[in-house]
Amino acid sequence: MRISIPPYPYFNIENADEDVMKIAQVGVYFPEKEYIGQNIYLYDILYVNDMYYCTGTDGNIGVVISIGDIEESFRRIYEIIDGISCPNLQYRVDGGVDSLRRLKKLKEAKLIHGFD
Repeated sequence: MRISIPPYPYFNIENADEDVMKIAQVGVYFPEKEYIGQNIYLYDILYVNDMYYCTGTDGNIGVVISIGDIEESFRRIYEIIDGISCPNLQYRVDGGVDSLRRLKKLKEAKLIHGFD
């Protein structure tokens, strides 16, 4: 699940300097640092003096992942995201529902087997 802050995903080259200044050095707090590199993969982040900051490139903070069945994985992903503190943090809230819908269509078309 991608986590980001505005202006992501609508970075406007005409307002690039202004957009970068808005998000550069925005603090991001991860209460469970052991998740970083296991469940959280960081993109537009700088780590300085035991703190994480948005670098201002595009606002794409990173992705949160989990392994297991779809329902349990998304429950865990949202649990991890709920612990992240960052102004204007944005992410999709329909991930599990959308994944289950797509999985059902693939099964009905007999393009995949298993995943019961």
